[in-house]
Amino acid sequence: MRLAPSKHKIAAVFRAVAAVLSIWYSYTLICFVKNVQDGARMVSAIKGGNDDTSLVRMVVEDTVHYRHSDPTAQMEWKYSYPRGLGSFRAGPDHLAYFITTFHEQHCVESLGKMLVTASSRDWGHTQHCLNILRQLALCHPDMTLEPGDFMERNFTEERIGEEHICNDWEGVSDAGTHNWVEWYGWRKYAGVVDSKKENGL
Repeated sequence: MRLAPSKHKIAAVFRAVAAVLSIWYSYTLICFVKNVQDGARMVSAIKGGNDDTSLVRMVVEDTVHYRHSDPTAQMEWKYSYPRGLGSFRAGPDHLAYFITTFHEQHCVESLGKMLVTASSRDWGHTQHCLNILRQLALCHPDMTLEPGDFMERNFTEERIGEEHICNDWEGVSDAGTHNWVEWYGWRKYAGVVDSKKENGL
């Protein structure tokens, strides 16, 4: 006959599980706070210490630009990035970061190229970009309602879509360019200029 576990054993198991969960929750909270603080420092650095976030309206519309099958698209994509392609240097050691909005843009550009010139060696990069875009769509959910089936629209007559309220991306682009110019000046002064990337584009 099997004996029922004693109340002391049940209490000991409960305390052990509670201790493990408490440690795990504490660790998770510490990581969360550190990530929030690091993110706040990056935002503050990008804005030059200014915590005012400008909001702008963006109306979604179809365009004939940025088509990867068009030879001019490469230049259109190139000039949609700030100097340095969205890289950002911070701190006395000029540690490299990448501004998320330009990482997203890079992924959209890369996926477009893949659709035109698919190669099996690019699938790892493609998977990375799809995953980044999926996660960032969840990170910044846009609650704008989009009417009906977009495939039913006549895009030659109805190009304009919904209006979204966005953070001012031009301010972020300007801050990225300003940061790149400062970093480039530091590299030049330190004698470590890479002649292949002097223009930052």
